[in-house]
Amino acid sequence: MTDKTRAVSDENAARAVAARLSARTVAEAAEACGVSESTFRRWLKADNVAEMMREAVDEMVRGAVDRAVSTLSSAVDTIADVMADEDASPQVRLNAANAAINCYLRLSERRDVLSRLEALEEAEGL
Repeated sequence: MTDKTRAVSDENAARAVAARLSARTVAEAAEACGVSESTFRRWLKADNVAEMMREAVDEMVRGAVDRAVSTLSSAVDTIADVMADEDASPQVRLNAANAAINCYLRLSERRDVLSRLEALEEAEGL
């Protein structure tokens, strides 16, 4: 059996994931778990720890995306306010306009790509 497939106990897996996500380095995470760095690295290679890590990171990313989305309307309002502020310098207003246009173009492109991907998946029966 290889290190990659050897399971780590659920308790140690949870400790490893929590430590790795909160520590700056693997060495710090290992110390927090009270194990050697080599043991900790072996834990990280275990399938169940890797899966728990992916799930934890995915959850962190979802939370960050949710937070970003919740501030999007305010960000767009700020850009619009700067663009309309006649007391702002022309360069600042131009930068705000460029930010708004670039944001729209990126979002539009992503929406189009997602629509095409969904159509391809539907055609393939996925």
